[in-house]
Amino acid sequence: MGSIMKPYSALMSVPFGEWPRFRFKKLAERFKYWQILQVLRVQVAKERTELANLPDYILKDIGVIAGDAWLESQRSIDDLPLYRVKQALRHA
Repeated sequence: MGSIMKPYSALMSVPFGEWPRFRFKKLAERFKYWQILQVLRVQVAKERTELANLPDYILKDIGVIAGDAWLESQRSIDDLPLYRVKQALRHA
């Protein structure tokens, strides 16, 4: 998350407030949220891959069938759980 905050911090330090009619703060906030969602997409994709690669005995312990784990790993990178999106944006 630290690498994402560097471009955001650099953008926020530019004195755009001196320019009339320039709504940079809203643009910067949208950029920040977009970056957070990109990190979340990568994290969820990694978790799904790791789930699919777990051995059957571990999947059985957590109550997941191997086929379901594989199907979960095949979901689109844009298919994020809504609660994870809300949580990531709330903690931004």
